[in-house]
Amino acid sequence: MKLKDHYFVILCGGTGPRLWPLSRASFPKPFLKLFSRKTLLEETFYRLKTISSKNNIYIVTNKKYQSLVKKTLGNQILPSHIITEPEKRNTAVASLYITSIISQKNPQAIITTLPSDHYLYPTSKFTHCLQKAYQVAKKKHSLVTIGQPASSPNPSYGYLLINQQFQVDQFIEKPDISSAKILIKKDAWWNLGIYTFSVPTIETICQQHQKKLYSFYLELKKSNKNKIISLYQNIDSIAFDYAFSEKTKNFYLVPGNFQWSDVGEWKNLLNIIRQDTITSLSKSPIINQNSSNCLVSLSDHKMLGLVGVKDLAIIDTSDALLVCDLNQSFSVRDLVAKIVSSPKTEKYFLTKNDQK
Repeated sequence: MKLKDHYFVILCGGTGPRLWPLSRASFPKPFLKLFSRKTLLEETFYRLKTISSKNNIYIVTNKKYQSLVKKTLGNQILPSHIITEPEKRNTAVASLYITSIISQKNPQAIITTLPSDHYLYPTSKFTHCLQKAYQVAKKKHSLVTIGQPASSPNPSYGYLLINQQFQVDQFIEKPDISSAKILIKKDAWWNLGIYTFSVPTIETICQQHQKKLYSFYLELKKSNKNKIISLYQNIDSIAFDYAFSEKTKNFYLVPGNFQWSDVGEWKNLLNIIRQDTITSLSKSPIINQNSSNCLVSLSDHKMLGLVGVKDLAIIDTSDALLVCDLNQSFSVRDLVAKIVSSPKTEKYFLTKNDQK
């Protein structure tokens, strides 16, 4: 059932550094085709189209990705629903910006924000959870997330401890591995980063816990384009999880009974698309001798020979090669931080505009 007061916002501003070297600042993860002929952004958009009209679907992106979004989705997305931020300020600021726009159309709107680049299957179970989150947000006037039981101590995720009513007692964003192990023993859930809230609810939470952000939000609602640029230049970057999820007690979880991955690192991707002892993202020939559990992507016209190796991601592009222990693939982000810290190597992730 398509609800007129339920709005969906796809957040499409990240660079996906843990999937380097395929994901770059100029062509990040949402625009990659990893599972089918569709990009991750297209997969996300078409899932939402099963329960919403395009009149209620928005995309918030960085201005440098505006043309990529248009090229990817064509006339499927309303041009006025591609909202470009003047600066990259993370998900709390992006969520308030789009809320300021939607609230002027419908002050009582229920909004769901979600990443542009996750793997979710099957669609029917996922959209059922979105509808459940809508109901909880509307009935309890609360912030709602979708979660799944934490199965491993991954330091890239947020962890939730909940009570019997599925109210969140504690939210811990990106704990270290030892802390995550303790949380798992307490039956913690992973936060999938899919938030649902009404306009009045997020306004109240913001006013209570983030005074500066709330002033920013009020200014957004009455500002023109030039003033919005100025507002962005004077607001700090902060994630939704740190700004609101860790602070509010008015927070509920809807269990996600579907397959999910944030496709955040090479190990995640292998777990989704595993083909055999060696899984390839490309059509180049691979000759294997006593090797197993490897994920490979090769440049065109190149053959790979593997002898006696296991648990590796080998990702080859025209200008970079990654060889990574799959069990350490969450650390590719740290590798990219080193790459961009040097003027000699920053070009291997950043665009020329980013380097200025």
